[in-house]
Amino acid sequence: ARRNEVLRDALTANNLTPALKRATGGTTLWLQGPEGLDADRLSIALREKSVLIEQGSAFYADTNAPKNRVRLGFATIETARIAEGVDLIAEAIREQ
Repeated sequence: ARRNEVLRDALTANNLTPALKRATGGTTLWLQGPEGLDADRLSIALREKSVLIEQGSAFYADTNAPKNRVRLGFATIETARIAEGVDLIAEAIREQ
């Protein structure tokens, strides 16, 4: 629960929007990026910075799946490192 809270706070601080306003449990959070974001490209750019995300298109059967969604896992990330990772995600989104 604490990691979820820290992740949501870090997203808010970076003007990023969780796809679900309120989730009650779990170890992942869906992020809806800005229109035009290509999460496939974002995933590659972040991997080079040692930040791993799951592009949302992998979870859709439809070829017209939204490209601007990513799934963020936080089960094994130290709470103290979450904000740093979100800062890198936000930076990569701005660069795209």
